[in-house]
Amino acid sequence: MKRNQKQKKSRNNFNSTVSVFVMYLQKRGHSKSTISAYEHAVLHYLHWIDSNPSKKRKSKADNIDDFLYNHLPICKCGKPYYKSLKTLRAALHQYYICTEGEKKSKPKKNIDNFSIEKELADFISYLKELQGLSDNTCIYRLRNVRNFLYTIFDQNSLNVEQIKKADFLHYISTYTRHCTAGTKNVIAYSLRSYLKYLQFKGVIKADFVRIVPSVPNWKLSRVPDIFSPEQIRIFLNTFDRTTPVGRRDFAMALSMVDLGLRASEVARIGLHDIDWRQSILYIKNTKSKRDRILPLPRRLGKAIVQYIKRGRLSTTTKELFIRHSVPFGISLNTEQVRGAMRRAYTRAEFSNSITGTHILRHTAASRMHQNGATIKELADVLGHKSIDTTIFYTKINIPVLRNVSLPWPEVKK
Repeated sequence: MKRNQKQKKSRNNFNSTVSVFVMYLQKRGHSKSTISAYEHAVLHYLHWIDSNPSKKRKSKADNIDDFLYNHLPICKCGKPYYKSLKTLRAALHQYYICTEGEKKSKPKKNIDNFSIEKELADFISYLKELQGLSDNTCIYRLRNVRNFLYTIFDQNSLNVEQIKKADFLHYISTYTRHCTAGTKNVIAYSLRSYLKYLQFKGVIKADFVRIVPSVPNWKLSRVPDIFSPEQIRIFLNTFDRTTPVGRRDFAMALSMVDLGLRASEVARIGLHDIDWRQSILYIKNTKSKRDRILPLPRRLGKAIVQYIKRGRLSTTTKELFIRHSVPFGISLNTEQVRGAMRRAYTRAEFSNSITGTHILRHTAASRMHQNGATIKELADVLGHKSIDTTIFYTKINIPVLRNVSLPWPEVKK
């Protein structure tokens, strides 16, 4: 049988599978050209599976990796099968989600240590259920403790009684050598949190918790970075407010510039969190576990209205800010909010060292303080539990500093 006839027969055999996949892509909002490319990519994969009956006994995830990284480099399947690794990888990623209902996990360099992973699962439950920590805090503490435990035990069975005080000191001094003081302290906090968990279980004594050293990090000894009024003007002017995405990103930027919201708080703003009659914005499920009621500034309210009326897609998503690319209409996550601001920094030609969104929060706090807001009022707006945290945000108050600096006394004759 000729190759073209074989390919035609293969496509007929896979019609039902491919049709479901195509409908899945259409529902997600992919363009016709992308759907066509992904369709041919999946046909290539299915043809390869059909030509290798032994593959049918393996998992789909393993087969996809085998196809991409072992078959593709020596592929001789011919037209019309796609051979672009980038296209095939993207297509098969969506095909896996379509058929399995979940994302394909990334290949891991090391096999998971079951005893360590079980310990980490118990630890994360402790952090969430008993400590009531935010998801972001749980994620970085889990990551740091996982790195520590795998460094100590690797693939050996976990035995916490074998962990020595020297192991913690060696890990802190060796694996945080090139980290900033702030990052070192985050790692130290994570390890102390794990020790408190072990103490809670009765595995170790209370004095063991104190062995992890604190790293000197005098927060109030440095001045936070802020944008000048001119830089803020340039930054806000980079958003193209003639497009839906530009209107969305402009409104997100104003929520950080005018109210000092965190990127995670911006991502979670819901349509029902705005009281238009009273010009109030409700901030819920915050890092500090304290809901806040904030005044809605006029220009932010206007920007949100423009986005809702002339930009936001029709969707059942309850969050205000949504995706305008595939998959359309779902809510943005924290990293996507940060990404929108980073792209604006690039357009504004700011320094490459400026990558995060906390500089916008610092700037908002400094400006509010200069306009007469008290430290307590700022703490309420920013959602801080500790006044000390707020003081750091307000260390730059140029008008006050000008008043404090006295003129040089003249010599009187």
